[in-house]
Amino acid sequence: MAGADWIDDITVQTTKQLTTTGGTVWNAARRCASYLEHEATIIGLDRPGVRVLELGAGCGLLGLLVARNTPAAAEVCLTEQAFGGALQHLWLNVQANSHLPHMASVTTCACDWTHFMDPQLVAAARSGAGCSPAGCVQPQQQQPDYQQQQQQQLVGIGQPHEQAACQGSSSSSSSSSPPSAAEVADMRHLLCSHWDIIIGSDLVYNSAGVMGFPRVLAALMQPPNSTTEQQQPQQQQQQQQQQQQTVMYYAHTKHRFDAMDVDLFEQLQRLGLCVAEVVEAGQELPPASPPPFSSLYPEMRCAVFRISRPAAAGDEDAA
Repeated sequence: MAGADWIDDITVQTTKQLTTTGGTVWNAARRCASYLEHEATIIGLDRPGVRVLELGAGCGLLGLLVARNTPAAAEVCLTEQAFGGALQHLWLNVQANSHLPHMASVTTCACDWTHFMDPQLVAAARSGAGCSPAGCVQPQQQQPDYQQQQQQQLVGIGQPHEQAACQGSSSSSSSSSPPSAAEVADMRHLLCSHWDIIIGSDLVYNSAGVMGFPRVLAALMQPPNSTTEQQQPQQQQQQQQQQQQTVMYYAHTKHRFDAMDVDLFEQLQRLGLCVAEVVEAGQELPPASPPPFSSLYPEMRCAVFRISRPAAAGDEDAA
């Protein structure tokens, strides 16, 4: 049963000045918000203490709408890559809406998918001392200068200042550079926290996303390593049993990039993730879309997918 209609008084600034796609509000974000609005109670989005994470938040519209309408949420974390100014633009939009009710739960984090392609970096971040949200930023706090920290770190490892500055302002992928201290802190928070619901919309538009998105998702869906010296294995097991399985609701425009769609869903399946299209309660699934490559001009349709680990899956690292 659908709950009360969501309040939609969020304002975000778009921009074409970014070197990423994060400066635009895509239709898929609206479609995902509509699904979450109607299914909030059924999927547990409105339960007390829920923790929500948005991947590729862009301008922040989707995540801010969720925070605005889930007053009992413990945290709604919006993520973007620091490279290209996307995270800074996101933070400015979050700050611009911080006066609205229920925005105290909103945080922002850097999340560069290329860093999740490095198993050693993932393992190091996951086992970081304390697993504290040191890099996680709330709207009323000052946004860390990730690019400046990146430059300082590059200089610190022996590169000439001119070369480091050039890399810091490059329009190429940040995967060519090591993560800054702030990015590592954010990565640790993301990996060491339990997220009940992950959300996102139209996140895959190149080959890097095809490979990166499934691996980021698999890593985030792995139960965090919460064992401490004082905590017995039985206590850890009870804690994990009390936690709701992490589920992602992802709005994806079908037939926008057929080749990437095929590769994306193959990668998700290869990593042991279950994918199923969902619709609002009481509605029927639309007719099956035509197979990829079967039409020169296929009809594009925005679908919402539920992505999760199998119910009986172990805690092995799929990242």
